[in-house]
Amino acid sequence: MSSPAVAESGPSPTRRALAKTDVRRLQWLALTALALCVVNITVFYPGTWNNDSVSQYAEAQSGRYTDWHPPIMAYVWSLLLPMIDGTGGMLLLQLVLHWLGFWAVSDALARQGRSRAAWWMLFAGAFPLFIIFNGDTWKDVQMASAWISAFGLTYRERTIRNASRYRVALLVGLLAIYGVLLRTNAVFAFGPLLLYLTLGAKRPRAAPLLAAVLGITLAAIPLSAIVNRGILSATDSGSIRSLQLFDLAGIAYRSGDISTFFAVTGLGNQTLERCYTSYWWDGFSQWGTCREAWQGLDQHSNRSLTRLWLESILEHPGAYLNHRLRHLNSSLLFLVPAKHYRYAEPKTASEYAESERTTLRLIIGDVITKNFLLWPVVWLIAGIAALGLLVGADGRSDSVWGARLLLLSAILYSMGYGVVGVATGLRYHYWSVMACLTALIISAPLLLQRLQQRDAIVVSGVCALGITVAAGHMFRIADLQSLL
Repeated sequence: MSSPAVAESGPSPTRRALAKTDVRRLQWLALTALALCVVNITVFYPGTWNNDSVSQYAEAQSGRYTDWHPPIMAYVWSLLLPMIDGTGGMLLLQLVLHWLGFWAVSDALARQGRSRAAWWMLFAGAFPLFIIFNGDTWKDVQMASAWISAFGLTYRERTIRNASRYRVALLVGLLAIYGVLLRTNAVFAFGPLLLYLTLGAKRPRAAPLLAAVLGITLAAIPLSAIVNRGILSATDSGSIRSLQLFDLAGIAYRSGDISTFFAVTGLGNQTLERCYTSYWWDGFSQWGTCREAWQGLDQHSNRSLTRLWLESILEHPGAYLNHRLRHLNSSLLFLVPAKHYRYAEPKTASEYAESERTTLRLIIGDVITKNFLLWPVVWLIAGIAALGLLVGADGRSDSVWGARLLLLSAILYSMGYGVVGVATGLRYHYWSVMACLTALIISAPLLLQRLQQRDAIVVSGVCALGITVAAGHMFRIADLQSLL
């Protein structure tokens, strides 16, 4: 028997005028959202620089783009520079979109008669992970801000009109496209979001839905290239080589066969031992201590390197899987030692290199600043469990339908780093956490009902979360390095 849909209670606003108390509630939500946005901007303005944004700013000024970073972001930045120089314009853009999205979802929840959920949703915009990163000009933040706005505006319009309206369709479309162009791996998360934005009342079953997601992903890859190279005239920077070099090093390290790695880079086993880490590829980068590995790639064409990369994967599938799973574990901050960054940092030429010596203060600081609520793996497990609970629910509810697709988008995005990830960082899972948090709040009534019933999926999900948190803490407290 399927579970009941999430109650979108109260008479439809399309059938009667909003009561004065409802109007006041919506006004207070809007004013609070505005206040939170203003405070967020005031605290962080004009925004901070990072290595990525420095490069993108230079491209925005020159009008000459590469595809190492998303050219669409540099192009949008170039449009803002005549009005606001530096990072200020991009900060305003991403924070306005961030709070617009969270306000739109909270407004929709309030119109459904779910006042408490509406306030939870609004203040979820100030979740610590978001505040940590949204004062910086990261492409990850821009992507999530664009997509939460696209989702929120659509969710609100469907609550008001029971169908998406053309008055926001253009803005939603632009935001969705902007988001998918901001990261190469955004294509993994784009399919479910696009289906929610476009299908409306049409709700396909699981098999057609997954087929549609796969089709959108495959179509989005060449379309991104067309926009970047054809429309924005971005030059090929060889960014795919960072993934290929990282994988070749990982396969050589895990298999003991360095023949292909040597053929590509000209480097031997001692260099590999010194520079490889599952944490990131940076040891072999242009700024790494083993930068000669990257320089050695110049002797190979893109086609030649891709052939060697694929042949190496097929020759040593076990070593490749070992390498990718270890990196995914690192990226998800799962079974890792306390502040495992310090085991990778000496392999890059950074002035911030830390001592490998473990101290109690270091461990305590890492547990506090990266507590389990910030571990991407916790949100991944919670998202999988919640999606399992929503599968049998009544899909006629837009809250259930939206939550399902947000969760699927989050899961696919995080898992995608198991294939294309080359570095570890909380910001890489920014969208996944945001999508999961939003989905959990809008589908909360159904999830809480299932929790009270304590069925097999609920018990399994709670146990999985408990084991995940306990195992993660054990590795940190014991400072275990076995999965690095």
